[in-house]
Amino acid sequence: MPRDIESYYQEAGRAGRDGALAHCLLLFDEKDINLHEYLIRQDPENPALTDEEVEWLRKQNLARLDKMRRYVFTEACLRQYILQYFGQNAPDFCGQCGNCEASSVEKDVTTEAQKILSCAYRVKEQCDADMLCRILLGYTNQDIQSAGYDMVSTFGIMADSTRDDIMSVLDHLVSIGCLVRQDNPHPRLCLSAEAKPVLFHGKKVSIRVRVSQQEARIARESRQSAIPELAKELREWRGKTARLRGIPAFVFFSDRILEAIVQELPQDEVQLNRIVGSKSKFKQRDMQNLLDIIQRYISSHF
Repeated sequence: MPRDIESYYQEAGRAGRDGALAHCLLLFDEKDINLHEYLIRQDPENPALTDEEVEWLRKQNLARLDKMRRYVFTEACLRQYILQYFGQNAPDFCGQCGNCEASSVEKDVTTEAQKILSCAYRVKEQCDADMLCRILLGYTNQDIQSAGYDMVSTFGIMADSTRDDIMSVLDHLVSIGCLVRQDNPHPRLCLSAEAKPVLFHGKKVSIRVRVSQQEARIARESRQSAIPELAKELREWRGKTARLRGIPAFVFFSDRILEAIVQELPQDEVQLNRIVGSKSKFKQRDMQNLLDIIQRYISSHF
């Protein structure tokens, strides 16, 4: 751990100088703080400074070390913490840092991405992000009407979405290179070669979205399953049912049983009983609810 945010910012920034995604891992030990405090207090005196100036500088360095220590332990967005430290405003969720990842899940936005890219194509790549968003939401004004954008097939195609939702996907499409910002002859978003696999070949696009800590935990635990999507739904149902009965989820049925259900996909109560055992806390309606979840999954995926 460096002794201040300035040093950490410089070191971490080296990985991203080529513009590509990078992974930064901060290693920390409590002894780091003690060591830095000792070194700061033992800094050699500068003969050009007075005793008061030396003491002031020492206090400043200790204050910067404390800011670094707070960065290590904060549960807030790490990107926001750094930018605010340097006097900049930033949203409280970036979806990329370790803290945001711990309270977020991957969301498939392929359909939304296809709608946005299709809209950019329909308007002949002549609109900026704000205008594209208005068209997708079905908002109209004089500029949209005069350009005939209210007549394109993608007008209002995302009317059931919010502006923030659309902008999140749109910004992600820019970050992964599917859309490119151009300023000539005016600000506009243009399609790149990266957009073709998404538009025509169903290449998946996903973003991280904020959820509750419980939802994030369920998602993390479900990733290790043979069928993560089904495991996540079963974990959510197990947690809800267990809470209604006032018992821990693992007492209702264990993770081992849950994974066995995911792998074997029982189709009836006989098969399910063979997995959960005769001493389970399953009631008749539990059996049916669980089988319904499995059947819905099978119907939509096979």
